[in-house]
Amino acid sequence: MRLPFLKNDMEDKKPYQINYGFGKGYYTERLVEIPFLFRNIISPPAKVLDVGCWESINSISLAMLGYDVTGIDMMPYGYKHKNFTFIHDDFLKHDFGNEQFDVVVNISAIEHFGLLSYATKERNDNAHIEAMGKIKKLLKPHGQLIFTAPYGVHGEVLNFERIFDDNDLNMLLSGFSIKEEKTFLVDRKEGVVEVPKHKAVKIQHDEENGFYSIICINAFKV
Repeated sequence: MRLPFLKNDMEDKKPYQINYGFGKGYYTERLVEIPFLFRNIISPPAKVLDVGCWESINSISLAMLGYDVTGIDMMPYGYKHKNFTFIHDDFLKHDFGNEQFDVVVNISAIEHFGLLSYATKERNDNAHIEAMGKIKKLLKPHGQLIFTAPYGVHGEVLNFERIFDDNDLNMLLSGFSIKEEKTFLVDRKEGVVEVPKHKAVKIQHDEENGFYSIICINAFKV
């Protein structure tokens, strides 16, 4: 079994090709993650860091809306804009100097850190923890974090992504005050629907049948 839009899809892709799975006959969490981002992000002007921006229109869309956007990814990115700076690098290894941001956007990215997916060469079981620590340092006091990730029964999918439960999130989001959180059930055959958190956390991720839950969080550094 191979995960949707991985391996062959990635090998065939050119940098400018953005693909959320649309047109392939299945639904995706992007249908709710993207509206959650744009509904909750603070108003421009604001300095935004998009961590893991490859295959996403979020960075370039925010730049066109007047935000000062920096996107970083180990994979290439094909869009350009006067308000957008792309850093082609490993987030954990990149030196940002003294730079800080009003907002950090992390849309379904942190769960992949340190696993052998995308351009990662060596496994690091603590990479997601290290990444969140770096995000906190890069945020200005009271800065905003827009965070989405797989949610449910703790686990891992084929060395591709982690599934976070409440214990994981409490650790990762230590030092943040959560203003809003929403949980959704994703059924790739039927659609995406909001479900109560107490139900979402009990869902076992089933990649083969395209059935899992996610969480979307709007938080601020304290």
